[in-house]
Amino acid sequence: MLGPTVAHFDRWADQGLEQLRGHPVPDAIFLAASRLGDFSLIWHLVNATRGLTSDRRAGQVPALAAALGIESLVVNQGLKRLGDRVVGSVFGGSGSRGGVSVESLLAGE
Repeated sequence: MLGPTVAHFDRWADQGLEQLRGHPVPDAIFLAASRLGDFSLIWHLVNATRGLTSDRRAGQVPALAAALGIESLVVNQGLKRLGDRVVGSVFGGSGSRGGVSVESLLAGE
């Protein structure tokens, strides 16, 4: 249903971002974003920062951190291991195997 639409958007976005590859500043930004995305680190930072804004929110930090940890475990150790896609590397190397593509999920594969 949405598979072809997502595939088209993915190709469009990849072509647009391809123009930025190989430039030091965008490469550093995307590498930092990718690393922060590992294990939901960006969301843990947002959660911790949010917890600094009030006592009530500070009390919510552990619950959201636990939920993020569970989600990360399910996605990174569960769902991504179900698939067999090649993940290319912008920064060198041949890429790695593992994971589920959005397109294959939408296609029901």
